Amino acid sequence: WARNRVPAGIVHVVTALTRPWNLPALAASLHEASLRAGPALGQLSWHVRPDPTGAAVGGQAVKNQVVAGITDGWVLVLDDDTTCHPDLLRRVCETVAEDPDLDAVVVCQERPDGSVLPAEADRVGPGTIDIGQVVLRRRTIGAWRIPESYDGDGHFLRSVLAGRHVRYLDEVLAVYNALRGGDRVEA
Repeated sequence: WARNRVPAGIVHVVTALTRPWNLPALAASLHEASLRAGPALGQLSWHVRPDPTGAAVGGQAVKNQVVAGITDGWVLVLDDDTTCHPDLLRRVCETVAEDPDLDAVVVCQERPDGSVLPAEADRVGPGTIDIGQVVLRRRTIGAWRIPESYDGDGHFLRSVLAGRHVRYLDEVLAVYNALRGGDRVEA
């Protein structure tokens, strides 16, 4: 791979699906982000799996099952009530090109009320980070699994990122619950 490509050449996006009516908006956001990333992205593979439980724990079991089947590249978990920020994949590609040995890239996330969850090493834990803020090299995840609890993201990320080579970007490149509203989004 050329230096300006993401090493391993693929980003896997994992979505546990409980809100199928949001798929068109999710697809459009991924399409825009991949266009902005350009050829540096390599390949984008979107893994959408239904969550038959519809559980309030964010489809953790489904996410774990999908990630277990991924063997290479990078992993971004994109929940079905959010969208991919248009510049996320481009910035991840640029950041990895600058430092090919990275294990993860963590970005700031905008909340529905306009507040921001920062990307800081000392804020990786339950209630202080969302899985949508992190793009992980698959080998970094290893055998770790997301606990099936509401704050499972934070526990998982604290374990996975401990002692790893991580770049924290002070840029809002993730949007939390962008599609969660009172109104159902129709295609």
